[in-house]
Amino acid sequence: MKIISKNILINKTDEGLMIPIFRNWDSLIPGYQPAMVYATTIGPNMKKGPILHRSRSGYMTSIGGDVSIEYAEDNEIKKIGLNVDIDNIRVIAIPAGMAIKIINNSNKEIATIINLPDIAWHPDNQDTEKFENWERFFEYVKK
Repeated sequence: MKIISKNILINKTDEGLMIPIFRNWDSLIPGYQPAMVYATTIGPNMKKGPILHRSRSGYMTSIGGDVSIEYAEDNEIKKIGLNVDIDNIRVIAIPAGMAIKIINNSNKEIATIINLPDIAWHPDNQDTEKFENWERFFEYVKK
C-alpha cells in the first residue's frame, strides 16, 4: 500500500490557470471513479489528523496554501508536499487503509485542499478513524 503522486501539468491562459486535478484518461489509479468532490480548508499552522479511512480511497491536491501530507508507510512517517509553487502542484492518490495527516505549513494563509474520494461521505457511514497523534495510530494498528 503506497501513496502515488504525480505533478500536474498546468495550462496557463491569458486569464489565469486551468489545473486538471482528475481526468479519467490519465488517472493515477486505472479505473478510479470518484464518488464525491469536496474542498476542505485548514487554518494557518494547523494540522488535520492523523485520519484513517478504512474503505475510502482519496485523490487529493491543494489549490491554495503550502500543504504537506504525512503518511504512515512501513511503520515510519513519510512526508510529501502537495504544492511547492504554481509550477509544481502535485496530485496524490491515497489508498483505503492508509493514515494521513494534512499540514498547513503557512503561518498566514488558509490552505484549501480538494479531494475526490471513491466512496462519498455519508452521515450514516463515515468510515473514519481519527487519532490524536501518530503514536496513537501505531497503537491502534498493533491491536
